[in-house]
Amino acid sequence: DVSVHNRNNYNNDALDLDGCHDVTVTDMVADSDDDGITLKSTSPRLCENIAIQNCIVSSHCNAIKLGTETNGGFRNISIANCIVKPSADQSSQFFGHPDKRGTSAISLEITDGGVMENVHVTNIVAEGTESPIFIRLGNRARSYAEGIAVERVGSISGVHLQNITVTGAGPTGCSITGLPGHPVENIFLSDIYISQKGGQAELPAPADEKLAEYPEATMWGILPAKGFWVNHARNVHFDNVCVETAAPDQRPLFFKQDCE
Repeated sequence: DVSVHNRNNYNNDALDLDGCHDVTVTDMVADSDDDGITLKSTSPRLCENIAIQNCIVSSHCNAIKLGTETNGGFRNISIANCIVKPSADQSSQFFGHPDKRGTSAISLEITDGGVMENVHVTNIVAEGTESPIFIRLGNRARSYAEGIAVERVGSISGVHLQNITVTGAGPTGCSITGLPGHPVENIFLSDIYISQKGGQAELPAPADEKLAEYPEATMWGILPAKGFWVNHARNVHFDNVCVETAAPDQRPLFFKQDCE
């Protein structure tokens, strides 16, 4: 039952949990210029055994996010029964998508050598976000302390997204991407409905995969799929996934590369 309205300055998230264990967040109303409800791991300590439920989140950036700081990572995370919607307050903006409706609804990221395991996202209703679902394994390798190098590539495995409805999304599309030789794996998406703007011509895959850059759902611009661009991935399952576009769109529902 905590409400946060945050339009004060740069880098103002609504709620950050950093390296926390055994936490429950329920019935929160979050309205932030930067990210909304965010899990971080700015040390080797993981965020672990965390439940986020029954929240309403508005953000110009990423409504519900794991990342970007990911030295330890995330394990046993449950996010359920949440609403993502544009903010009623469009009076100011420091970050985020230019139309202020939000960059992503769900962003799951590992970029600094950490691990992501056993993440469940269920029963989400989202409105008006540009690129609704973003799963990204990168290799930024940013350390949490001076003199300590990040020498390993992280991993993402065991992510479940179920019963997600998105309306009024932008034309960008969604992405599930790993690294060459380091695929994201065991990703399960079921009962997903996305209605987005569409109106795009057929596109090639991004020439620059931006393997070490800051992860953001719009980092490659318009994606080659109106549904999901899947790149460097293993064992990704789609079950009952529907993507509709308001305007005719020539892109395929799925565009996959280097996938098993």
